[in-house]
Amino acid sequence: MHANETSRAILWRYLLVIASVTACVMAFLPHPPQVPGDPPDTMLHALAFAVLAFLSRMAFPSSSAWRIVLCLAILGLVIECVQSIPDLGREASLKDWMIDVAASVTVLLLLPLFGLGRRRQISNLRAA
Repeated sequence: MHANETSRAILWRYLLVIASVTACVMAFLPHPPQVPGDPPDTMLHALAFAVLAFLSRMAFPSSSAWRIVLCLAILGLVIECVQSIPDLGREASLKDWMIDVAASVTVLLLLPLFGLGRRRQISNLRAA
């Protein structure tokens, strides 16, 4: 990786950390703030994990797609496990976790079509 690519990857990594922390805080709050337009929870999950997948690919361009999906799937699972804590007043949902994974996979499959990410990531995802 060249110096310019390295500094770009570092910027993407900072953005990924900020987005990940924001997603976790929103998921762990007992009463998260209302989002304008009041979209359904499934839409919020899909959007959050689509953004996290995009930022992950940009932050770690040499990582395989399956590794990024695995990390995001684990993050989604942790979020659902924390939401199952009764004192939070939230509910864990297998459907939400599946949406997290589906959004991550979809973004990682689409990025090469727009010239972003690695071209070989599609074959990596299919093999995983």
